[in-house]
Amino acid sequence: MVCHATVTDLDAIKQIADAHRRELGFVRRPTLLAAINRQEIFIAKHNAQIIGFVEYHHRRDNQTTLYNIVVKADYRTQGVGRALVESGLSHSRGGASLS
Repeated sequence: MVCHATVTDLDAIKQIADAHRRELGFVRRPTLLAAINRQEIFIAKHNAQIIGFVEYHHRRDNQTTLYNIVVKADYRTQGVGRALVESGLSHSRGGASLS
C-alpha cells in the first residue's frame, strides 16, 4: 500500500533514511517534516510497517524533482519503488516530467 506520509510516520521514515545514509547522505528530520507538511513524501507499507519512501518536490513550472527514494532490502525487486515514484508523479499536477 502506498499513501502520503503523515507526521506520525516521521520517526520511521527517518530511521529508514539513517539506515541508508551511505546511499542517501544525511537526511535531516526538519527537511522530512517540511516535505510531509507539503504532502511531498509517499510511503509504502506492508503489514502496517513502513518499508520505503519517496521524497520529491513539484515546482510551479510542472517539473518534479525526486530527492530521495529508498526501499528496504527485503522488499526490493517487487515493484515497491516503481509504485512510490508513480504515486509521486500522479500527485504532481498534470503528470509532470521527472528530473
